[in-house]
Amino acid sequence: MSSRRVPAVLALALALVALLAAACGGDSNSSSKTAAPAQGGSSSTTSSTLAKGTGSGSITIAGETANFDAPTCSLGTGDQALVDIQGKGNAGGRDFTISIQRKPMTTGTMETVQMLYTGTVGSVATNLASSASDQKLKVEATKVSGTFAFTGTGGAVSGDGIVQATCTKS
Repeated sequence: MSSRRVPAVLALALALVALLAAACGGDSNSSSKTAAPAQGGSSSTTSSTLAKGTGSGSITIAGETANFDAPTCSLGTGDQALVDIQGKGNAGGRDFTISIQRKPMTTGTMETVQMLYTGTVGSVATNLASSASDQKLKVEATKVSGTFAFTGTGGAVSGDGIVQATCTKS
């Protein structure tokens, strides 16, 4: 493997580990828990949900746009509002899965966007926000959007990108 690809593969691996830890961890942050305060901030409950149901959206990375449907689409309220969107789409004749998440942590919130074609081919972006003003995912009513710098591996596109989705209450 060339030394130029090592950082990209490492970024993808770290993002996948974070996603798996969040999905499989014994202490999940359900929508009925209270989030820990961000550094110096006050605590914010995540018991209120703006939208939970299905949804759809789009992701644009380096000028390439792909649409997706999301059978899982949940948006919370508050400074550390949970975001959990899981979907599938097709870009250029290639199927992909997409995961858009924001989860509270003791030092702020972790935001992750993953567009994966296979286990080793995809575009990933992460953001560890220590305060609400550092968050890239913006939630407004039933919509979420954010701008990230994506790292592609296995030939997937890298560059600045925008993800947006709309959730429908069920």
